[in-house]
Amino acid sequence: MMTDTVQTAIDAFFALRSRQIQRTAWNNTMRQMTALPHHLIADVDPYCTENIFLIHLTI
Repeated sequence: MMTDTVQTAIDAFFALRSRQIQRTAWNNTMRQMTALPHHLIADVDPYCTENIFLIHLTI
């Protein structure tokens, strides 16, 4: 069984790694979207608290 200190360290690591992966994915998405014509670019909230992306296509 893990001690509280080890569990806290593991939780902190995974929280940090999760944010890094989310940031990288968002940066990749934005880089790909800049190559699209303006009318196809979606307005997406990357930090939506419920993990539901709100997409509003600009026409």
